Amino acid sequence: MSDDCIQVLIVDDHEFVRSSLSIAFEQYDSLCVVGEAATAAEALELCVALQPDAVLLDFILPDLDGMTAVARIKAHLPTAQIIVLSAENYYQEAIQAGAAACLLKDNSFDTIARTIEDACHNSRAN
Repeated sequence: MSDDCIQVLIVDDHEFVRSSLSIAFEQYDSLCVVGEAATAAEALELCVALQPDAVLLDFILPDLDGMTAVARIKAHLPTAQIIVLSAENYYQEAIQAGAAACLLKDNSFDTIARTIEDACHNSRAN
């Protein structure tokens, strides 16, 4: 893991999605997956412990709704860039809650990776 890679926490209640994203992100030198969580509670614990640069967050989790999850993560880790990834379009709700971006799960790995990179680079530039 290089010092300049973007540290990403993947949060999704489906292990297949988490694993697929982790494997796909291995091809990007700019991204380093530092953890995975299946619930918002796990995500909050990992955010505090790992201090990731970005959180790729499913908007529908078994223990919290997406708006609350985004708000709680931002409260615990205000510098993290949260990118919501969902099967349905929750753009308005995600942005209102404090997410940097919202993508549909049918986007390519390249689009998801580029969105994470852009969100983190834009936050560092400000």
